Amino acid sequence: MRTSFQGFVPSGPCPYFTDREWAQDVFVVAQMTPAEYVLLLDRGFRRSGRWIYRPRCAGCRECRPLRIPTARFVPSRTQKRILRLNADLVVAVAPPRFDAERLELHNRYVAERHDHAPMDARAYREYFLDSPVPSRELTYRLDGRLVGLALLDDLGTIQSAVYTFYDSALPRRSLGTFSILWELGHALRSGAQWLHLGFHVQGSEKMMYKSNFRPCEKLGVDGQWALHREAEA
Repeated sequence: MRTSFQGFVPSGPCPYFTDREWAQDVFVVAQMTPAEYVLLLDRGFRRSGRWIYRPRCAGCRECRPLRIPTARFVPSRTQKRILRLNADLVVAVAPPRFDAERLELHNRYVAERHDHAPMDARAYREYFLDSPVPSRELTYRLDGRLVGLALLDDLGTIQSAVYTFYDSALPRRSLGTFSILWELGHALRSGAQWLHLGFHVQGSEKMMYKSNFRPCEKLGVDGQWALHREAEA
């Protein structure tokens, strides 16, 4: 693995708790193998583009990775209903790429869901196309129109969700949940033993949905994966 930067970054207000500050260990990867990234995932790191990061905040250890064992996952009644509801979507798996349709959907999603500033074409390519490990793009189309997109890292026995965005004007479809369900099926068919969903933040309502996919395992403060027994129904 070759890195071009490594350090500690105090990033400002926490995105999950209004009364806390956010800080992280970061480094930028010039070259990395899937096996090296798996080791980093097991140490609590995630990636965005070539930036590898792990929260390290004073007095808080709630940002802890969560993964789902693909062969043991059992969808709930609600999740089965969401799959049926979206049976008319056309899903395609391909290498990530850029176009105006993708950029427009992403910028509309982050504006409506997170109140974030829009990306330009350069930033989109940097964060979603420039990957140090093998990545795949899952697109969801309704009558030919792009309504959702998910990025996955393919690490062999592990697949890791990078980012998902979708059309917020279709709330009844629960496209975020549908995407995770489809990713789980794709990971299982690909021979992956786990699907990593990123950070689960106990006490943060907007991150608790990840524990609805059961069974799930959470990385403990001791550095060991263990069954997460506080999942919400």
